[in-house]
Amino acid sequence: CNVTVVPFHLGAASLAADGDAIAQLEARLRERPGDARLLVALGVARAEQGREDEAALALRAAAVGARDRNDAAIAFYDLGVLEVQRKRYEAARDAFLDALALAPDDGDAARGGDQSAAVEHLSEPAGP
Repeated sequence: CNVTVVPFHLGAASLAADGDAIAQLEARLRERPGDARLLVALGVARAEQGREDEAALALRAAAVGARDRNDAAIAFYDLGVLEVQRKRYEAARDAFLDALALAPDDGDAARGGDQSAAVEHLSEPAGP
């Protein structure tokens, strides 16, 4: 499957490069449990450090617990990006569709151009 997906919505490259970033985000989450934006940042930082299972848990928690539709859409989008990286295309498609359903006209939530084309491509049977 050859799909181009824009990197994570909330760039945490500067956070991931800092060895204490995850600990700092976890500390902030103890102060503000369930904060969707912090959970997304934590998920992205974990993903960028190769901790994909933990990243997926944080992104799902952000998506499900978000009080704001756009925050939930961003979390689902980032989860979709992670799932593409993990070559879990059905899960990626589902996450992208959830993001699109929550914020169909939001340029941030539908980041990466024509997301629906990527979703259609992920839905196609794999070629030889």
